[in-house]
Amino acid sequence: FLTGEPAEESVENLPGVIKSIIEAHEEASEIAFWTLIAAGFVSLVSLVMQKLQNKIAKTFVALSFLLSVITSGLMIRTGYLGGQIRHTEVRSNTVTNQTIQQNGEKDDEENDK
Repeated sequence: FLTGEPAEESVENLPGVIKSIIEAHEEASEIAFWTLIAAGFVSLVSLVMQKLQNKIAKTFVALSFLLSVITSGLMIRTGYLGGQIRHTEVRSNTVTNQTIQQNGEKDDEENDK
């Protein structure tokens, strides 16, 4: 999340890099980041409630676990989208072709012909 902007500037003009894939990765990282912050906050609250032996501590522990699982899924998705930026072999043809048509860009294979 913090190093993405400089990394974007270094790869955005390289051949085969599609800006809409970078934007999708950036949006996913922002959602994952804020979900991670929320999970950390709920975990801290649940820890304090456990120490105080509050009756609803178990509810907060369960919520903390649920947010952790959701955050893990969002982080995995963010990493997958980030991998698509330079690793064209993991891009689906549908995503690549749709993105090229939307941006009016040509694929590297079309440039080689």
